[in-house]
Amino acid sequence: MESWFANTILKRATRNEDANVLTMVSPFRIDPYINDSFSQVLQMTIVFFILLMFIPALYRTVYRIVAEKATKAKESMRMMGMTDFPYWLSWFVYYTIVNTTICSLSWIVLYGYVFKNSNGILLFLMFFIFGQSIFGLILIAQSLFTAPRSAAITCTVVYFGSALVRVFVYDPDTPYMRKVLICLFFPTVAMCETGATFAQFETMGPGVDFKTWNL
Repeated sequence: MESWFANTILKRATRNEDANVLTMVSPFRIDPYINDSFSQVLQMTIVFFILLMFIPALYRTVYRIVAEKATKAKESMRMMGMTDFPYWLSWFVYYTIVNTTICSLSWIVLYGYVFKNSNGILLFLMFFIFGQSIFGLILIAQSLFTAPRSAAITCTVVYFGSALVRVFVYDPDTPYMRKVLICLFFPTVAMCETGATFAQFETMGPGVDFKTWNL
């Protein structure tokens, strides 16, 4: 029916009763289709395991800081002349060393066997900056609790549960400024978005480097 309608219009336009629309199929060679199930698994699981790997450091640091508060160890050190700056600086250095160790071990495995197409520096910075941002959550948690175990458990639940806020930025049509604000207040959401982007670029082939990181 469509072919007859097209021929009729062509004949009227050209005033030629022999005019016809001819279609032709030209085969061409394409690359073989590869069903890579690992790419789908990577995008779904990489963020989950990144969040999991920082839980021991988060739990242990919160527990030990609040335990010092509960046993009045901090007040005893203050009575001996120690100020707040070296006290918190020591905890920050301690957490940074732990975070660097975790990130380095994860980076060796992922960069060597999974993210082979991405830039190693950017991959490490993704882990390290996210790990450092968790220290802010640790400071907030230790100021609200006096029981070490309750503080550690609550902080861990809040840390892992805050990743669910991602539902508000998961839609591709979400305004850019809303994504920025939510990621600013919830580092776990920023990690979810960044980790998923790394996985998508890696499975598509080019990976993430200094030329594609801002796309």
